[in-house]
Amino acid sequence: YTEKGPMIGEIAGRLSGGYMSGWTFPYSSDVNLTKEAMKIALGQVPESTENDEVPSLKFSHERAFISIPGKIKSIYGQDNAIAAPFVKNIFFRVKNGTAVDFPRNNVEKCGNVITLSENRELSLWGAESAVSQIVLRLEKENKATEDYLAGIELPYEKGFPYSMFSLSQEESSAFEKEIEKADDLEEGKTACCTFGALAVKFSSLKDYNYRTIMQTLSMFDSICPEHKKMNGKKFLKYLLRGGIQAILYYADSL
Repeated sequence: YTEKGPMIGEIAGRLSGGYMSGWTFPYSSDVNLTKEAMKIALGQVPESTENDEVPSLKFSHERAFISIPGKIKSIYGQDNAIAAPFVKNIFFRVKNGTAVDFPRNNVEKCGNVITLSENRELSLWGAESAVSQIVLRLEKENKATEDYLAGIELPYEKGFPYSMFSLSQEESSAFEKEIEKADDLEEGKTACCTFGALAVKFSSLKDYNYRTIMQTLSMFDSICPEHKKMNGKKFLKYLLRGGIQAILYYADSL
């Protein structure tokens, strides 16, 4: 019971959702939860009850990779992500031609990475590093993408979908000043060269796929080396709003 009145809680007689019961917990503890649950259902004594606590001597992390709205044209970085240290599994929920959206729930995430290490920091770093390698390039001339980049919102979703880079008010003000004085990205010139100083200045920022601005610029240069001349102000606004997907979309639209 709360100050605002009664509250209903649910205790579900099932294993956890997501990847915990089938992957991260078994990886870290060496206990097969599905097997243990089946034993309980069959009236058998589960092995894990032999100990008051189940020690987890290893660490396993799950991290998702997400997309801005649109339709997938191509996917880059799968091999690099799979080869990333400590990666155990990568699950893709999307492929070329899949319509994607900024996730409102777990089902709308584009995929998941699961890692395992005896060191917590390394397990976490491995998961985020693998996610950052995956690039979902979007088809051009897509209304959902255009609406997102223009900041169009539904009346009941004020402030959503979010920008891929989340800035504080102070960071946002400083970034806007950088945008106003930005040079154009000349045809064939690298984004790292043109906007490198800005990337260094905001080196602590990471988008929702754990990419820094410098990493984003480097990926753009690798994927799209023969781009046409691009307006610098628009390039940076798109980068801030939609990360690598947005600036690739901009390049494809020229």
